[in-house]
Amino acid sequence: TLFRSPYRYDPAWVVSGGVEAMWLYNEAWHDYIDAAYFSAIICAHAACERELAGCLFPYRDDLGKGWLMWGLGKLIPATLERGIINEEISQDLSKLNEIRKVSAHFKPDHETPTSVQHRARGLFAAGPDSDYERVLRGMVRADALFAIQVATLVLRSNLGFGGPW
Repeated sequence: TLFRSPYRYDPAWVVSGGVEAMWLYNEAWHDYIDAAYFSAIICAHAACERELAGCLFPYRDDLGKGWLMWGLGKLIPATLERGIINEEISQDLSKLNEIRKVSAHFKPDHETPTSVQHRARGLFAAGPDSDYERVLRGMVRADALFAIQVATLVLRSNLGFGGPW
């Protein structure tokens, strides 16, 4: 389909996160096509996490014990500090991390402005649309597409292999 072309991975991509990063990326866009949006978010997030961890592997002696257990929230500043990513991709990854975090971990949506429910309620209240479920589904779909776009950038940039950063 037309959606697949910009996101279809090429087995020739050089990735630091290993073949599992590519499998997760592939699953993310398949899940998006199948309307499994939360799954797409989780897979895209995991692909980015693996890629950044792979990029940090050459620095493992400087990172201390336990660095292999770091999530995306700790991997972002460590890769930014070493010039592996730039500030723009750092911000996109942080946004992706927050999107996934509020979906994968319980956060009371009335107290969490970044939750899907909270953001969708804001759009629903502000707009003429009377179908809250449609607004909510559109929000999750947009989050999933953003997640795939970030993962595409991270995986296609050859980070850790002399990429553009």
